[in-house]
Amino acid sequence: PKVKMARVSNYLNFSKEMSKDPNINPLTVEYFCFEEDQVWKMNKDELISLAEQELRFTKLINESNKIINGFIVRSLDAYPVIKKGYQEEVEKIKSYISRFKNLHPIGRSGFFMFSVSIACILSQPIDFSCFQTVRVLFSVGF
Repeated sequence: PKVKMARVSNYLNFSKEMSKDPNINPLTVEYFCFEEDQVWKMNKDELISLAEQELRFTKLINESNKIINGFIVRSLDAYPVIKKGYQEEVEKIKSYISRFKNLHPIGRSGFFMFSVSIACILSQPIDFSCFQTVRVLFSVGF
């Protein structure tokens, strides 16, 4: 791939109240990685520079757009990577939690699947590994 970024969000798409100025857009650039990956090891300035370069390369922002500020959020074990045969382990977990009548795992937008929510939320030791994420958050003048 020509870029490393995995996802870009503009929070003005969620609510116009996410910025006091309609010409300033709060953006997030997200990178999926493991702790040993170069992206995870980059410092704040390197990550902000990488994200800005990739936003410009993909033309999501142009030369007239100015990065006003930015910060980094690193999330360990953010997204699971599931091994073959995981269904058997998930069935054990589903069986266990089915005893709780008041437990309703939902996660993001209510769309978590058992294989995702149970492994990372309950942190059961069933040989799942998880991606880390690095989020670069910007204010960008448009």
